[in-house]
Amino acid sequence: MRALLILTAIFIRLNYSMIAQTPVQQGFATLNWSDEFNSPNISTNNWLLVNNCDHVEANQLYKSSNIAVSNGALSITIKNEVTTFPSVDPSQVIYSSACGNYDNLSYNYSSGWVESQYLRAFDKGYIEARIKMPSTLQVFPGFWLWRDEDPIGTNDAEIDIFEHVVAPTSLSVYSTNIHTNASSNPNLASENDNYLTISKPGFNFNEWHTYGVEKSDDRIIWYLDGEVVRVLYNHDITDSQRIIFNIKVGAIIAQIGAPIFDNMLIDYVRVYDLNYPCANNGVICSSLFPSSSSFENLSIGNGACINTVQPNTIYRFNAEKSITIPSSFECPQGSQIILLTGGCH
Repeated sequence: MRALLILTAIFIRLNYSMIAQTPVQQGFATLNWSDEFNSPNISTNNWLLVNNCDHVEANQLYKSSNIAVSNGALSITIKNEVTTFPSVDPSQVIYSSACGNYDNLSYNYSSGWVESQYLRAFDKGYIEARIKMPSTLQVFPGFWLWRDEDPIGTNDAEIDIFEHVVAPTSLSVYSTNIHTNASSNPNLASENDNYLTISKPGFNFNEWHTYGVEKSDDRIIWYLDGEVVRVLYNHDITDSQRIIFNIKVGAIIAQIGAPIFDNMLIDYVRVYDLNYPCANNGVICSSLFPSSSSFENLSIGNGACINTVQPNTIYRFNAEKSITIPSSFECPQGSQIILLTGGCH
């Protein structure tokens, strides 16, 4: 079980929100693969371009012609386009098990859906993408993970890294979420929906931002521009997952037939393996704390030394087995020391 302590001058609390860096920024991650979208064509080694199928609350038809690479970014376009699902030529259907296919249905909008099923699965590690979301309100762009295998795996798990469904009238709010099915964890109900709204002053997702998720056996950590915005423990997600980008038309726009021409731009997708290093044992006993270190067992001082914690500074230490803190230890006003056990991989 992973434990977390944050020491402040006032109190001890459980909180990840002040960890300022991703595993990549800390140097605890190794690149596994990436797509920088610098080639003129989409890599078929990484991506499946869904064509002629729809999805939940089907107000749009997903078409591969709405997906392109331009100026070093993957572009997914959503637009007004009356189209009918083709029922006569199966070769024109590139089907995803995450979306349905309904013959002879007519749609007023077309959009794009790209995924990595059977090409690039994500299990444990860190994934991030730099994205500029569409500016049109009431359309729902998504960057999410869903089971890679068919038929349904252990718990049909889904992780939403970015989903714009909670506050469709604002460009400064988005949601994170997990869905699980038939979970063995009594704390997670079947078909669990675990939404959390992310809202930051001055944030506008129509500008370029980096969205990421760190996943291990016992936790999922969501990042926005290198800052932790959410942590979920005991997630019980065991399936390997495909990566999906898509844009869905909202019901309100669909009802009134509002005009749309917008796109979602993805600058890159990068997937990392985690390698939090841990020395055998460590004693923090110096005139100045290091900003970040990892150990098997850690002692904050040993009773014979005085540690100096700088004011208004954040420190993070990982220990695989234990952390010992003397009762005389003090943390100055405005500083935080984040202590994590079980942090080595």
